[in-house]
Amino acid sequence: MTCPEALQEEVKRNQKRETRLELENAYGEIDRLRGLLSNSVLPRHGADDDGGGGGLRLSLRNHCRGSSAQNDKFQNARLNAMTKAIRALHKEKEAVGQLNNQLLRQLQKCAALMQIGSIIDLLIICYC
Repeated sequence: MTCPEALQEEVKRNQKRETRLELENAYGEIDRLRGLLSNSVLPRHGADDDGGGGGLRLSLRNHCRGSSAQNDKFQNARLNAMTKAIRALHKEKEAVGQLNNQLLRQLQKCAALMQIGSIIDLLIICYC
């Protein structure tokens, strides 16, 4: 494998690792939000549940009273998740830019070395 190809492979591996970590974090956040959502949507069954649906109506009525606060909590969690996702994308963009800059510098070094090697080869051919 030549110098540029090895660097490109390393960049690809780094990008895949970063993407995998971001996905794992995103899935964790999704699971957390699902938990919040299911806790805020599912009716609460308490000791006053008579099994005939009366408790369900009561818990839904209580749920509706508290839904504004729960909705605010869910919306806040959603906003936090979106903010984290945007920050992660911004960090990823910066990381990719830095990797691209490193790759360009390494490619320039490799190209310079290849040119020197070609010049040496030409000199050897000329003097032999």
